[in-house]
Amino acid sequence: ELRAFFDKLAGAAMLDPENARLSTKHVGNWAVVASVRALREGPPGRAGSDPRLAALRRAYAAAEAASPAADPAVKADGPLSGLVPRARSLSARVLVRVRAAGAPAAPVALDARDGDEGVERSWRRLCAAFDARPEVALLLHHRNHYALVFALRAWWDPGAEGGAPRRVRQVLTARKGQRPREWIDWAELHGTLASWAGYAVIEVAAGRTDPFEDLSVPAAWRAAPLARSDSGPTLL
Repeated sequence: ELRAFFDKLAGAAMLDPENARLSTKHVGNWAVVASVRALREGPPGRAGSDPRLAALRRAYAAAEAASPAADPAVKADGPLSGLVPRARSLSARVLVRVRAAGAPAAPVALDARDGDEGVERSWRRLCAAFDARPEVALLLHHRNHYALVFALRAWWDPGAEGGAPRRVRQVLTARKGQRPREWIDWAELHGTLASWAGYAVIEVAAGRTDPFEDLSVPAAWRAAPLARSDSGPTLL
């Protein structure tokens, strides 16, 4: 426990705004979910010398001072003026994760032993979450890096003449940085996510009032396999 305490202190120092290069080495999925919850519940308790937290406090204060009948985004000033009303509607959960003993199963629970059917099933549920509504963002934690899921695509590769067609599923994300740089095969990401319970896909949603405990897959997706196409990728 003492070691964990000092690890947290070291992690906080790495996030200091005065650092030329910030590091999220000590930030886990728990911190991402807790940060979203903190934004929903109100302004940071202490801003200290951190200008980012100070700006958040000012934005929340401006929203609180506004008339209840007025739009807080109009009353508040600065680049964070529209943040408060959106932040108060945020929710977050771990959406995709490997099954782990003693931990509640994620809505999309992976297993390292998943075969083709299991990989396809998890892919379709990921697509259902990604396409659920515009106010949902998926954050991928893989190989010690966090990056957004920018797009999904899938198609059937006919392969060589006489050969069996191959199912291709890809996620547009980043291995380094935060720009949409690479299309990574879902089979690779499934293997990575299933290798350690710390890797996950986190869902952050705005404006949801339900506890969103279940993730439903459209009936049309469950009824039949996706149609094969030789015309190239299809964005999902």
